Amino acid sequence: MGSQNVTNFSAAKANRIRAQMEDFDPTSPQADSQAWFAAADAIGEFTKSNSFIQCLASSSFEIALRSIVSLASDFKYKQPEQVLKQFNIAPANRQPLGELAARITQSLSENLVATQQETKTAFAAKDAIARTLIDVVSESVPREKAASASPEEITEAFKKVPARKVSTLFTQNVFSSLLNMTFEAAAEGEIPKTAIAEIERRNREQLAAQVSRRIEGLARGKGLSPTQIPSFIRKNIDKAKSLKELESVRVKPNPPALGVGVADAGFRGIPGGPPLDVVKPKRKKKKSNRKPNG
Repeated sequence: MGSQNVTNFSAAKANRIRAQMEDFDPTSPQADSQAWFAAADAIGEFTKSNSFIQCLASSSFEIALRSIVSLASDFKYKQPEQVLKQFNIAPANRQPLGELAARITQSLSENLVATQQETKTAFAAKDAIARTLIDVVSESVPREKAASASPEEITEAFKKVPARKVSTLFTQNVFSSLLNMTFEAAAEGEIPKTAIAEIERRNREQLAAQVSRRIEGLARGKGLSPTQIPSFIRKNIDKAKSLKELESVRVKPNPPALGVGVADAGFRGIPGGPPLDVVKPKRKKKKSNRKPNG
């Protein structure tokens, strides 16, 4: 098995990711494609040791995923005050979403052994909990009001959103968080945080969303519940046949029709990707300000 450390990469890879981020212009009509290129270099080649795949196959991710799906089930079949009581949230708290996210994160930390708590997956999962709660509640109330939702509104949202969609949203947020860690590590302080945040946002809405949907599709195709996917990948990742099946997990979004080639050597021929003969455009060389020696 490989490492879950998505930020453990060579200086050459860091330079490639950073170069793509330097090219990113949020005002450009090609911004979505530029953001994707940064993500493509961050993810790298699909192999059984790929760090992103290792994260999605990890027991840390599985534990976190089970906790969020269990919460969704509780809100569907229990009274809101019963669910909140499980997390020691007082009935008087009429806007409990923030405290609920904090309690779930604390519970996740307690369920992970010390070595699991230090993995990038664990950090990404904790980061994804609050995001996922907001995403779910936003299905019933305006997003700007989700953080202040009442217990009844939270319950209504979880009853409205299927458990598989909750799982898909959580996976999307975990994957997005892992990408953000990679971007920040590669930036080495040379890329503005606002630019990194915008690149992550675009990839969350595109690449991460498609990755999570493909994982859900894989689960359905295998007759598995979403919470069984991490275990399935762990058990089958060494088998060539299963690696071929898992190609659908490592997928790039269909880019906007801007006349820009968006295929990457490591992503060609992947379902949902571009034609094989489409290639990434060459980057323009930047003029150097360095003076020649002598």
